[in-house]
Amino acid sequence: MESMALASHTLRTLSLDLDNTLWDVDPVIEAAEQRLKDWLAAECPRAVAHYQPERVLALRRDITARHPERDHDLTFLRKAVLEQILVGAGYPGDLAEAAFAVFFAARNEVTLFADVLPALERLSQRFELVALTDGNADLAAIGLDAFFSHYINAAGVGRAKPHAAMFTAVAAATGHDPTEIVHVGDHPEKDVAGARRCGLRAVWVNRQNHPWPLDHAAPDAEVTDLAALVEQLVP
Repeated sequence: MESMALASHTLRTLSLDLDNTLWDVDPVIEAAEQRLKDWLAAECPRAVAHYQPERVLALRRDITARHPERDHDLTFLRKAVLEQILVGAGYPGDLAEAAFAVFFAARNEVTLFADVLPALERLSQRFELVALTDGNADLAAIGLDAFFSHYINAAGVGRAKPHAAMFTAVAAATGHDPTEIVHVGDHPEKDVAGARRCGLRAVWVNRQNHPWPLDHAAPDAEVTDLAALVEQLVP
C-alpha cells in the first residue's frame, strides 16, 4: 500500500463495488428469497410449488437465451421469472411487480461490515465516491446514498463488470481521467482485472485473506477491510 499512499494526491475518485465489498450479500439474498416465498405462500399459494430452485434456474436460462441483451439486468430477469411462475400457476402476470417489491425490500436490508460507515465518512471528505455494481442494491434504501456522487450499475450501462463500459462510465460521470480513479472491490476478475484493463488503479478488498487467484492483473493494493484503505489514503 505504500506506493498508493505516496500517489494519493493524484487520486480524485474512488469507485466502490457494493455486494461483498460493503456487506456480505449471500445471507441478504437468502433472507430475501425466504421473504418472497412467505409472500407467495400467503398471496399466491399455487405458485409456491413452481418457485423451486431448479425451475427458477431453468426459466432464467430460457429468458436469458431469448433476451441476451438483458442478461446483466438482474431486476428484469427476476421480474420475468416471477411473471412466468405466476402465470404458470394461474395467477395474473402483473402480480410479479408486487412479488418483486417484497423481494427487493428485503434485498436492501443489509448489514454493513463494521468498517464501512467510518471509512465512507472519511473517504468521502477527501475523494469523490462512485458506486459501481453489477447488482441492483438501492443506496437510498440502505442509507448510503449521501456518500456517493453517482450510482452506476450494469442495468444502466448495458454491460456488467469486467466489461470496459462499466469503468469508462465512472470516468464519464465524474469527468476525471482513468488515471485519477481507483476502483475498490472484492472480485479479482470483475473488479481488479477489469479496472486495470481500463487504465484505473485497483484495490482488492480481500476480507478472507485468500491468495491472489489470477496469473495476471495483480491489484495495485490489497486490504482486508476499508479501514486499512483509509489509513493509506487519508492523512
